[in-house]
Formats: sequence, structure tokens, C-alpha cells
Amino acid sequence: MSESMENYTNLPVGEILRRVRFQYNLSLAQVEENTRIKSIYLEALEVGDFERLPGKVYVTGFVKVYSDYLGLDSDKMVQLLKRQTGHQVKPPAQIFPVATEEQKVPGLKVILISLALLVLTILVWKLNTPGLQNDDIPAVPEELNQQLTALQKPEEPDKSEEVVTAEAAPVQKAHPVVLKATQDVWLEIRDGAGQPIFSRVLKLGEEYWVPEEAQGYKMTTGNAGGLETIVEGTSYPAMGRKGEVRRNISLNPADLKAQFAAALPSPN
Repeated sequence: MSESMENYTNLPVGEILRRVRFQYNLSLAQVEENTRIKSIYLEALEVGDFERLPGKVYVTGFVKVYSDYLGLDSDKMVQLLKRQTGHQVKPPAQIFPVATEEQKVPGLKVILISLALLVLTILVWKLNTPGLQNDDIPAVPEELNQQLTALQKPEEPDKSEEVVTAEAAPVQKAHPVVLKATQDVWLEIRDGAGQPIFSRVLKLGEEYWVPEEAQGYKMTTGNAGGLETIVEGTSYPAMGRKGEVRRNISLNPADLKAQFAAALPSPN
């Protein structure tokens, strides 16, 4: 996705967000559902009408969350926003008394002491000031963090425990279905009740491991040609063309096997 951003850096931040959303065939309603940012605010971001937002303090926060959801580099997007809007983070001004004409020119000792105090003041300011890039960014709810956090694979067991775990079942058996991105691909997973449990862009090489106990899980993807499906250790090719949208695909292993078998050409 970073490549897409590089192609758009001459555009306003809002236009970049809009084009990438279109690239993944996402509606504002879908983005609102998964980021908890209202559609009216998303639209305002895309057209650059920041006056419609609840406050300027929300601009960078919304851009960060929206960029993360689309798989863009949110730090670069925030910096691009600041350049385009002329917003710069500056340290608080240091105020020193102005010498009058009647005051004598301070001696070297006084100058050195003043410089030392200035350096000390700056150090204290830096130690007590959060990172500049997070300026004005409101805290993101834990629920949203879970949706936008990159999928992490289970940690590899410590080598010192190899003897203990040697007879354990392979990790793959605990995840009968694995979805692997061969291109950047938007993916949404819903449980048996239709509630979204995962929704974001998988970047090239990232995987989503369907839990073994999953019941009634279904998938929607915005790029069927960019997704490899591994069912019980067997790898299957993409289930569609690049950029093709596929909806409500059952992630039950038996259903997936039947679907891929039906797609194979009939023997002569």
C-alpha cells in the first residue's frame, strides 16, 4: 500500500484517502462501521473541509486512524497533512528579560550561567513532552486498536522446550484455514452472528489464521486475485481476478475444498 501512497503524494491527504478507498471498493458506511468515525467526518476529511469536524484537534487523529485502516503509512500521512496545512509543532517560546540601555553588558560568567540554564530548561522540556508526531492525536479506543493492529502469528516456542513440545501437534492443525496476501488485499471476516471480527488491509505476505473453533465464519475481500487460501495444509490459488470483489465466502474447510474442486476444469 505504501506504493499507492507514493503515487499520490502530490495530491491532498483527503484525496489520497478517497482514491485508496475506491481502490478497495469500500463505501463510507463500511469505513464508518470499522473505524467508528462518522461518515460525515470521513467525507469532510476526503474533501479537505476540516471546518465540518468537531474540532481541529481531531483532524490528525482521524487521518491517522483512517490511514491505518486503509493500510497506509499513518505517520507519513500525518506529516504530509501538516506540510499541506502549514501546521508545525514548535516548542514553547523561552522568555528572557530584555536589557535596557542603562544595563551593563553582562560578563562572561553571567553569559555561561544563562546558557547552562537555557540548556537545562530545554532538556527538562524534552523529557516532559510526548513525541512530536503524536501532537494533537486523541487516544484511540482499545476496541479500534484491536481492529487496526497487524495480525501477529503465535510466538515460536523457546528452543529449550523443544524436547517437551516435540510430540505436540503442528501449529497448522490448530488453524485449518489460513488466508495469505500475495498482494495488498482488503479483508473482512464476520462470525456466525454476522458481526465483524476482523476488517483491514492485509499487506503482501501477511496472513490471517482462522481459529479452529470458528463456526459460520464468512469472508469478504476487495481483491480476490491477491489472496492465497491454505486449507488443512493444502495451498489453493486465488479465487478470483485482481481487484474482483467476493462476498460472503464460507471459511468452513469442507466448503472451501468443495468450492475449489468445483472451479477445477472437468477431465476430458
